[in-house]
Amino acid sequence: MSNPVGGQPDPNQPSLSPNLEGDPSNRVASVANEVFSRSGGASSLHDPLSGRVSAGEVRPSKEDILNEWLASQPENAKAEAKRILAILRQKNLDNLFELELGNLKNITSLPNVLQNCTNLVCSFCTSLQALPELPVCEGLNCRDCTSLQTLPKLPVCKLLNCMYCTSLQALPKLGVCTNLVCSNCPSLQALPELPVCTELKCSLLTSLVALPELPRCNDLSCSDCTSLQALPELPVCTKLNCMNCTSLQALPELPACTNLVCSFCTGLGALPELPVCTRLSCNNCTSLVALPELPVCTRLYCINCTSLQALSAELPVCTELHFSDCSIQALPELPVCSQISIRACPSLQNLPPLPSCMSLVLADCPQLRSIPDVPEGCTLLIANCPLLPPRP
Repeated sequence: MSNPVGGQPDPNQPSLSPNLEGDPSNRVASVANEVFSRSGGASSLHDPLSGRVSAGEVRPSKEDILNEWLASQPENAKAEAKRILAILRQKNLDNLFELELGNLKNITSLPNVLQNCTNLVCSFCTSLQALPELPVCEGLNCRDCTSLQTLPKLPVCKLLNCMYCTSLQALPKLGVCTNLVCSNCPSLQALPELPVCTELKCSLLTSLVALPELPRCNDLSCSDCTSLQALPELPVCTKLNCMNCTSLQALPELPACTNLVCSFCTGLGALPELPVCTRLSCNNCTSLVALPELPVCTRLYCINCTSLQALSAELPVCTELHFSDCSIQALPELPVCSQISIRACPSLQNLPPLPSCMSLVLADCPQLRSIPDVPEGCTLLIANCPLLPPRP
């Protein structure tokens, strides 16, 4: 039963205040209630771009805000702005809604009526300079908005794609974000805390020196971050791509990593233990001297690892092996390997038994003196291995 105006609140009625201490996924409706419970009273003189109002003036209607926003757009953006108005006028802006825009090259802002928008796509809006308040937005895709310099507060955002936002200077707090894509944002020098992020794509952030703690991240791609000096602990990461991070001197422990790409990390002298890694690509790691044990690795790529001299004793489940321009003198046991390519390994003298090999390439190995018997049907290619006896 509702209370009379000025009466005491009914303790049996639920509160409309947002529960910011609870599950982040429950915040959207409560924040929306908080925002719009204030919309009917006396407020202020309205600014159509910022949404600010001055005390003592009545808040304008959403239609007034839309019309003022249309008038604020440059002349070459009027047609695009009218298209946006047509879309918004078909929605009930007092309820939760989603909005998909894109490829609008001339608009410079969006109207400040998106307080109930839960998912916004505004990609490839190359003149867009700012976004309005998005207090309940859970998903934001603003990729390729090359004039965008800042983002609004995103208190409940879980999915953010801002890749190729080349003017973006900083990101807001992203306390509940689980999926962040911010690659190719060269003006970003730091990332906010990402306590629940499970997937992070931040390639080509050339000014980035460090990453935040990533306790829940299972997929990290930070390739071409050439100033990145260290990675945080990655206790649950299963997929790591740190290719061409030339300032990295070491990797953290990777107990859960199944797929590691660290090619062109020229500062890496060693790799951590990789107990569950099934695919390893360490091409052009010119300082790498040895590889760890790889008990479950099925695919191994070591191209132009010029300092590499030692491998593990056995690659028991490896089915595909590629070595080139390495200093190794011998290969480990390869009981199930079916595809092998060895090129330009000047110190290699012998090969182990190859009972499962069906494709064998040997090229430019001047010290190689013998090869084992290979199964019938194996494709064999030999070039510039002068010490090998001719085969029938």
